[in-house]
Amino acid sequence: MGTVPLVLAGASLFGVPDVLIGQALAGVIFAGIATVMVRRMMDGEAGCATPAEPFERQARLMSLMHRRR
Repeated sequence: MGTVPLVLAGASLFGVPDVLIGQALAGVIFAGIATVMVRRMMDGEAGCATPAEPFERQARLMSLMHRRR
């Protein structure tokens, strides 16, 4: 996917010089999408990727396997 469809569209519609215009336009579109995704992640709208207690599983394994005898 990526920038190839706009590059091919620019080349087929307007010729070789517009290959660069198609590539630049695709770069602007993908930069806009990346900006929106980063803003969502930084604002916390994308959801929580880590559990509430990040080391809960490791703490349970340590308590099970390393009991004092």
